[in-house]
Amino acid sequence: MEQPTQADIAKLAKVHRTTVSLALKNDPRLPEPTRARILKIADKLGYTPDPMLSALIARRVHRQEKPFQGVLAWLANNEGRWDWRRIFHEYHEGATSRAKRYGYNIEIFDLQTPGMTLARMGAILAARNIRGVLVVPQPRPDVDLTAFPWEKFSAVAFGYSLKKPQLHTVGSSQFQGLKLAMRKLTGLGFRRIGFVFTPAHSEAINHHYLGAYLAEEWMRAGAVRIPPFDATGDFRAWYRRHRPEVVIASSGGRFLERIREAGLRVPEDIGMVCPFFPSRSDSWSGVYENSVRVGEVAVDAVVSMIHRGERGVPEIPQRTLIEGVWVPGKTLPAAARDGGK
Repeated sequence: MEQPTQADIAKLAKVHRTTVSLALKNDPRLPEPTRARILKIADKLGYTPDPMLSALIARRVHRQEKPFQGVLAWLANNEGRWDWRRIFHEYHEGATSRAKRYGYNIEIFDLQTPGMTLARMGAILAARNIRGVLVVPQPRPDVDLTAFPWEKFSAVAFGYSLKKPQLHTVGSSQFQGLKLAMRKLTGLGFRRIGFVFTPAHSEAINHHYLGAYLAEEWMRAGAVRIPPFDATGDFRAWYRRHRPEVVIASSGGRFLERIREAGLRVPEDIGMVCPFFPSRSDSWSGVYENSVRVGEVAVDAVVSMIHRGERGVPEIPQRTLIEGVWVPGKTLPAAARDGGK
């Protein structure tokens, strides 16, 4: 018995074949009753996509210049002094470039626009026929955006800072990044490596840096020789007691001022490493998180969801993590930087 085709479904449903194609992708441009009726007919006929044909079509589409497909929403939440542009502009750069390859433009929408609510933002995007949403990192780790109408959109979040709902996410491989930093520093001859964190930031990144530091210390020394320092405490006292040669500081530039206030020079008196810095132009020693690539992969993910007709909050969220690269930078002593190339 021959496999049923989309043409067979269209004939039985009394619709055009294009309508069947949209229904099989669960495309929201079709009314829900129409989609449900066509999917029911397809299921009754035992229709399954031809994998060879799907691969051929995907290959042809990839080679062709993409016509304009629409807009992807860059959903920001610039609350208070928080502005995603200061840290995550390379995410946007990578996402914008990759979106153009698929025929999409990216437009910025800010939840902190005066008079804006989550429901109203959802209505604005739906009225614009925007189907894909990229959720920018949040200003704090307890943000709840559950009231947004996610069921209308294919959505991907950057990182872990969005508390609710749990969406598919793309972000930096932070555990691997700090592990890489620790092993680079050990290879350069550093033995007394301190780790500095802030509780709020650690919460926002799922404690990946803290976990990696503790694991690496235990594996190389059988004990955590220098306890992690909570940056809300007394840095001078912690430094005098433990005398680290170098500190890994997840808070980056903000903690650099604390070191200087303690009368220490970087890198002359103490080395400093950032476990993940988001801009290629930064002068840090540490791990560059490949921010442009993070933006590209996020767009790959959301466009793929649009094509599959996958919308709403997923039952089982997927995490896609991009690994960073070591950069000698300028915040380690010159001899160490030369050895770390």
